Amino acid sequence: MSNTKTIIVGVAAFVGGSMLMLGFVLGYMAGRVNKADKADIEQLPGKVAVSEEDKSGTMNEASTEVFPAKAPVSAEDESRAVYSGTVTDVDGNAIEGANLHILGHYGIKTASGQQGGYKISLDISTVYESHRDIWIIARHEGKNLASATRVGPETRTQDITLLPAVNATGKITDADGKPIPNATVYFGFDAAKGYITSFADRSRFAADSRGIYKVPFIPPENLYSVSFGADGYGSRKISVNTEDAVDGVLDLGSAVLLKADQKISGIVVGPDGKGVANVQVFRKSQGQPVGYKKTDDEGRFTLNVCKGEVALSAVIRREDGVLLAGRAKVASGTEDVRIVLEPREDRGEAKPQTK
Repeated sequence: MSNTKTIIVGVAAFVGGSMLMLGFVLGYMAGRVNKADKADIEQLPGKVAVSEEDKSGTMNEASTEVFPAKAPVSAEDESRAVYSGTVTDVDGNAIEGANLHILGHYGIKTASGQQGGYKISLDISTVYESHRDIWIIARHEGKNLASATRVGPETRTQDITLLPAVNATGKITDADGKPIPNATVYFGFDAAKGYITSFADRSRFAADSRGIYKVPFIPPENLYSVSFGADGYGSRKISVNTEDAVDGVLDLGSAVLLKADQKISGIVVGPDGKGVANVQVFRKSQGQPVGYKKTDDEGRFTLNVCKGEVALSAVIRREDGVLLAGRAKVASGTEDVRIVLEPREDRGEAKPQTK
């Protein structure tokens, strides 16, 4: 009898251990899936392709935050806003299968149901005060419909009307008119403080071997800032209005990018005259490559630039929270730039960017 008990206890221990291991594996896989969801968050505004040695800069650090896409919603969770309503076309017909996401939080998305109903939630406590105007981007690719709808801070019920979408096209070339394959295009949503708008599951569109690009499913009746960039080239930025579209097509013509075949090098020093490491150095002049390069351990830096005068901005935040910044304006090819950092009032410009 004692042997029988021993066998039973052994089997129970084995099963319990197996279940524990299974729970661990499932928990690990859930964590991996959650990470994948977070990685799907729409990227930061202003990110344009730059050379491999440069690191992409941003216009606003708010979107670097990772927002929970599938956190449970409860009545007690007052910080979580739940938005709901009905998706229709201009004739009032319910639209099933429309994809919706919250601008700047692409991991937070849903689809409309049979009667056009939708529900989507966002933890407001994770949103910067400057981005409390929430925009819901909705589109139906099969019907070529799209919209961008603003919901106020107190709004919770919001019906959405889809309109015929706009499709943008154009060409990206160098100064000699030659196409730049794989050059990139970003649409920034002007009404939402510079957020890069995600269309068709992407925020960046690449030009083909002919330098031609197409951006589909753009919500109409809005203004956009369009940025162009490419490895080894400068950048260009234009403003467009979807009202200029003809038969749903917005032709943006040719965007010319200059080659970034010049260099600028120098050192960034603190008030004591010593080189400062890990300072972010930006090229601020129009047409220059977008992004920044960090100084090395001695405070030195080298940037690829386009020919011409270049305005440089260096910035770092000390551990005590004080913002140090410096500026310089030099010609391309200059090798002995010296930028002196000084305490500056933090006005939100040229903020050190988080990764």
